Amino acid sequence: MSRGLGLLCIGEEGIGKTTFGLQFEKPLKCISIRESGFDDLEDVGEVPEECVNVNVTTHSGLYKELRSLQDFATVLIDSTSGLQKIVFQHIIDTCYGGSSDKFNAYYTGPRQDGPIFMGEVCQQLDLIRAKGCNVIVLGHRRIVDIKNPMGADYSSNVLQMDDAVRETMVSWAQAVLYMAIDISITTTTKMNKEKQVTAGKASDVDNRVMYTQKSPAYQAKNRLQLPPVIPMGHSAQEAYKNFVSKLPPKIKERMH
Repeated sequence: MSRGLGLLCIGEEGIGKTTFGLQFEKPLKCISIRESGFDDLEDVGEVPEECVNVNVTTHSGLYKELRSLQDFATVLIDSTSGLQKIVFQHIIDTCYGGSSDKFNAYYTGPRQDGPIFMGEVCQQLDLIRAKGCNVIVLGHRRIVDIKNPMGADYSSNVLQMDDAVRETMVSWAQAVLYMAIDISITTTTKMNKEKQVTAGKASDVDNRVMYTQKSPAYQAKNRLQLPPVIPMGHSAQEAYKNFVSKLPPKIKERMH
C-alpha cells in the first residue's frame, strides 16, 4: 500500500486553505481544533459530499480521533494554532502541575518539551499515512523578523506556531504549501516637473497561488518535485486539480 500524502498548508485567513483541503480523496474526516472553518463552509453549502467533521478541544480528544480513523481516505486537521494550544495545555497539566508560569519560565516548556510532545503527534500522523490515508494540516501564517548573519535582516511569512514546535511540524511535512495572493503591479512612467517618475500601482486581480519552494519571503518545502508556483485559479476545485496535475506520476495515478 502506498503512503498517503503529508501536506502542511500555510496562509492568511480566507485564502482558501480549508476549501482546498476538502477537495482531497473521499471519504474525508476533518478534525477541527478550536476552528470554525468547516462549520462556516457547511452553513453556506460548500462542504463536498462524504466529508464529516468533529470538533476537538483536548489532547486526549485528538488522540481518540486519530486512533479511531477507519475507512477514511483523507484526514484534514484545522489548525496548527489549535493543535499547539491543546498540546501545550497537556504538557502544563502533566509535566508542570497545571502551572503555566513554570511551563513558560525561560521557555522551558515550549522549547524543550514542546517538540517532544509535538513529535509524538507527528508520529501518530505518520502511522495514519502508512495506511494510505492523506494527512492535510492547515495553519495560519504570521510575519516574523529573521536575523540574517550574512546580510540585512528581513521579514518572512511563517507558520503561526512557537519556533521549536513549528520546526517539528515543518520537518514532518512532505511538502509545505504557502498560499497567497500574487499582487500584479502595473508600472507607469510620467514626467513630473521635468523629472521622470516611475510609479507602481497594484492591479485589482485576485491571483491566488501556492508557493512550494522556500524563499526569504515565506516558509515552504518541496519533496514532491512540484514546480515553484502552482496557480489556485478561481475555485477550490480548480486549485486541487492544478495541484494534482503537478504531482509525480506514481502519486498522481492514485489521486482523483
